[in-house]
Amino acid sequence: MMIEQEKRKHMAIKTYELIAPCHFGLEAVLKREILDLGYEISRVEDGKVTFIGDAEAICRANVFLRTAERVLLKVGEFRAVTFDELFEKTKALPWEEYIPVDGKFWVKKANSIKSKLFSPSDIQSIMKKAIVITLGVIIGVTGVLAICAHLADAARLALYVPEDEDDEDIY
Repeated sequence: MMIEQEKRKHMAIKTYELIAPCHFGLEAVLKREILDLGYEISRVEDGKVTFIGDAEAICRANVFLRTAERVLLKVGEFRAVTFDELFEKTKALPWEEYIPVDGKFWVKKANSIKSKLFSPSDIQSIMKKAIVITLGVIIGVTGVLAICAHLADAARLALYVPEDEDDEDIY
């Protein structure tokens, strides 16, 4: 038991950028809740607070943040002004680090605010196809129908396109 604890001390704990969306006007309250849990705030914007935490932080934030609508894990960030760019850049993200070989997911939500990519349903569809193809290549399944059958059903994947005049960031 002691060896296990010593081993954990010396292992680097992987941290993530986490996004906690909230209702407008509650950002300061949410920031205080996150700080009270002991996590570092990286950015506060209208309708969301971004913070740094490990896997345990994801669990604790989901349980203890009263003003957050949900807790999102930021997989990547890029600029995409066309649906082709959205597809290719989504495909390039390391999905295999977050969705295991036998994992299941669905694209639950996409928002588009002040973006040239204005159709949330198209964003969802394109991103799901890119993720499915990426995971299919990794697990050795070919053909979109076979991949979809292999990955059908669901661990949630929420996508968020924030309000930003200069960039269309994808989370």
